[in-house]
Amino acid sequence: MENNSSSTKSDYRNRINKAIDFMQANLHAPPSLDGLAEIAGFSPYHFHRIFKGIVGESVIAHANRLRLEKAVRMLKHTDLKLSKIASESGYESSSSFSRAFSESYGLSPREFRRSKTFKDSKIRQVFPIDMEYIASDKGFDELITKFPVAIKNIDFGRVAYIRSWNSYSDDRCLKAFGRLKNWADENGNYRKDSCFFGMSLDDPEVTPKEQCRYESCLTVSEAASSAGEIEVIQFPKMQLATTRIFGDLNLCTEAYAFLFSSWLPRSGYDPEHCPAIEIFLDRQKVLDWSHFSLELGIPVKRKG
Repeated sequence: MENNSSSTKSDYRNRINKAIDFMQANLHAPPSLDGLAEIAGFSPYHFHRIFKGIVGESVIAHANRLRLEKAVRMLKHTDLKLSKIASESGYESSSSFSRAFSESYGLSPREFRRSKTFKDSKIRQVFPIDMEYIASDKGFDELITKFPVAIKNIDFGRVAYIRSWNSYSDDRCLKAFGRLKNWADENGNYRKDSCFFGMSLDDPEVTPKEQCRYESCLTVSEAASSAGEIEVIQFPKMQLATTRIFGDLNLCTEAYAFLFSSWLPRSGYDPEHCPAIEIFLDRQKVLDWSHFSLELGIPVKRKG
């Protein structure tokens, strides 16, 4: 019974993940409960209860949070007008967008655009981690030497992933990589150029800690198929702005800070609405987190 229960839970979570992925890709439009239920393969009558039981918040609350988090990224990293950001984030007007933003974060979109921080927000009070390990005392020339940037087109092909929730707790990301590696070892799902990579789907400055999601990923052979908590998909092609780091997590945070706050505004690129990617350069050391060898990538597109 325990194995059947575990299998059912994994199946339900995978099906809910498909609905969440659709929501994430269509944040410009209000979610249809019937449409999402169909994507997840549940009865519309039961879908809302199942969703809340697995995700921990209602469909509408989850969609609204994702829409606002998209708006936060656009306010931080683009010069788009508020009306455009409101529309891209699924709001019918700038006023409804501003009202929702202020209610959630305690300041208006204009105020946030000026300060680019939520130091006094409810979320920072609940989850006061310091994501501002910013090398502000260093000049651009020094940082671009430390973190040289290359633009690359990537095509990962088929990718297996495990999605972790509350991902900053209890080494959940590391444990997920361990389960993914065991699955690939046992089933021979590697290809010659297989690599592990990770994606943090949420910004812990914006998203409540328990809602933060992380995907532990592995590029796999064409023969690999989904099993239990492991989902196999065709990963979209994309263009990345990349830099490499060899060190601890502080160095990783410093590199991201440079990419977003210094390099990106000067680059002629805008960030895509996709999570950053952390590629492990040595797949044999994916479970050794005492020292990182990573290629960090931000999905980007040319401005204009």
